[in-house]
Amino acid sequence: MKILIAEDRAVSRRILLELLEKQGHEARATGNGREAWTAFKQETPDAILTDWDMPEMDGLQLTKHVRTHPKGDGVYIIMLSAVYTLNENFYQAMDLGVNDFLTKPYTKRDLIVRLKLAEKFIESHRKIRRLESFLRVCCYCRKVCDKNDDWRPLEEHIHRRTGAEFSHGMCPECFEEHAKPEIDGLA
Repeated sequence: MKILIAEDRAVSRRILLELLEKQGHEARATGNGREAWTAFKQETPDAILTDWDMPEMDGLQLTKHVRTHPKGDGVYIIMLSAVYTLNENFYQAMDLGVNDFLTKPYTKRDLIVRLKLAEKFIESHRKIRRLESFLRVCCYCRKVCDKNDDWRPLEEHIHRRTGAEFSHGMCPECFEEHAKPEIDGLA
């Protein structure tokens, strides 16, 4: 997995980085939420390990930014907390989109287990995305069925999803097979 670390303590950052790399993950470490947000926008990670309390931008603010980004819904976020936090704060974090929590100090084994859960989540999310990307197309009229079971022309479906505009033409094979005989027949 590609994992982004947001941790303000240099020693903790280095330990996390070494542990993740030893586990075969590609990891990038940042010193606070603002740096992590910049790194996230440059290259979307599979997972984020973020400290709760950091200068400039804390873990909750980072989570909020990630979840509002178009590529942020499939990112697994693990919140790291050094202090006991009231349940209400955990609920707030979950409402913002945090997937899991680890209380410091945590063991290497605790982190490895959480990362295995993250991998399962990420793989499931990717499978769902692939399934959602399939288009049901009528084999007769070529209309596309959307998630509301509405059937629309292919061009309209693509326009609604991407904003693409269409211009119609004719490929060389169809020209030879359909148009040229008609043109030749007029001559």
